[in-house]
Amino acid sequence: MNLENKDKDIIINALTESLPTLRKQLDLSQQDLAKALSISRQTLVNIENKRSKMNWITAFALLMFFALNPLTLKLLKPLGLFTDNLLKTTPILNEVLNLFSRDQEKNKKGGYL
Repeated sequence: MNLENKDKDIIINALTESLPTLRKQLDLSQQDLAKALSISRQTLVNIENKRSKMNWITAFALLMFFALNPLTLKLLKPLGLFTDNLLKTTPILNEVLNLFSRDQEKNKKGGYL
């Protein structure tokens, strides 16, 4: 089952609105985030300023990037970025989230030095 374009658009629009907040939550500059995503800083600036619409590959990369950080992971669902359709159609995202959750639990229980 693939995610429909209308669902992708909903996520892209919500992510575009939330991107500056999520980036600042991690105290990242536009340059740092752009480098992590292998896109130009200007592309990121244009997305944040709504002069360009991000494509699905960039959106998904951003979702994965923010999902792997506890400071932003907790914000993704309330911001409308983890829709039920996305989670149903993207098994890899569910797997990453499950692995990350297990790591967080081990860390809380003193499983890591």
